[in-house]
Amino acid sequence: MPPHAQAGGHLAALTSTRFTSRASRPDSTTLFYPVISMAMQNYSHANSRREYLGSAPSATVEVAFSADQHVSAASPPAFLIHARDDHVVNSRSSRIYFEAARRHGVSATFVELEAGGHPFVNKARPWQTASSAAVAWLCDSFGARGQGGRGHSHFRSVDACSRRSEQQQQQGALRSLLLGLPGVAAVWQT
Repeated sequence: MPPHAQAGGHLAALTSTRFTSRASRPDSTTLFYPVISMAMQNYSHANSRREYLGSAPSATVEVAFSADQHVSAASPPAFLIHARDDHVVNSRSSRIYFEAARRHGVSATFVELEAGGHPFVNKARPWQTASSAAVAWLCDSFGARGQGGRGHSHFRSVDACSRRSEQQQQQGALRSLLLGLPGVAAVWQT
């Protein structure tokens, strides 16, 4: 597969499922509107599938490049976010990864936005919600570890992230916080 053909979400998903050692395993996975499966029945993105695998890939090749087929109990915790109105990559793509994580006992959170299309990083409202949701998930999952650099509008410092982690000790606090963000339609967690 040519390296220039990889899309960010698909590459990140494969990296999170096809690592070869503990040292190469990511600590977490954050996927924004990713292409997950290369099997057409699993809502593959037709252009990505053709570009990555050619016009007539074998079933073996489809499986090799379908991240959902490689999720295991060793896969890192995952955060996925997708807009319902994404007409480029169906939101079912993120759902497929989430379901694979659930089957293997991997901690995962899937946030579905009402709107935002593909991509939504260039749209102020969905991007603000998506970035806030991702930071909330990181704070909930990892606390203040790894925090640094510029603050975020909801979590401006390591202290704020630490406070969020303490507040989220009760079950369902993260889900409630995510559902309270503007434009969030649904939240699923393993």
